[in-house]
Amino acid sequence: IAALNSGYWSTPTIFDAYRKGATAAGQKHKKDRFAYLAMVGVGETEEEGHRRADQILDYSRMTPRALRQLQMPPGLAPPEVIGRELKNPSTRSITLRDGSKAPMGTSSVDECIDAGIAFAGTPDTVYEQIKEFHEHVGGLGHLLMMGQGGHISHEDTVANLTLFSREVLPRLKEL
Repeated sequence: IAALNSGYWSTPTIFDAYRKGATAAGQKHKKDRFAYLAMVGVGETEEEGHRRADQILDYSRMTPRALRQLQMPPGLAPPEVIGRELKNPSTRSITLRDGSKAPMGTSSVDECIDAGIAFAGTPDTVYEQIKEFHEHVGGLGHLLMMGQGGHISHEDTVANLTLFSREVLPRLKEL
């Protein structure tokens, strides 16, 4: 199962439901059955990693600005859910660890890190954030990294992915 930007609040519930269902079906649920997508910005400094994450996060920040019918295309959810959402548009938000909400369209990098939507900073900081999230959700076998998007440049994308690959990825094997 892959959870996409569901953060600290929703991911454990999603993963626990999968574990419960797998157990009820007599199936195993090792860590390699769990994946999580997060925005990731890595830099030589905290500021550089946050700047890259900020640019990537603009991809998600734009979603609430899109026409409502484009946010909920046919097939994304059951028709009754789509109908309800189109009739009663809600403000998209992220849930911070303390349970408070931040609007998705204007959320800061720090809020997205707090929510578990993004991991950002130096390689050491990013590793520690991923490790903490990994432990919080009961383990995951796959990190689906969104290391590009928004308006990050090609050069920053390459540097971001390269730094992650060299400095963070090898350490994730410990988890």
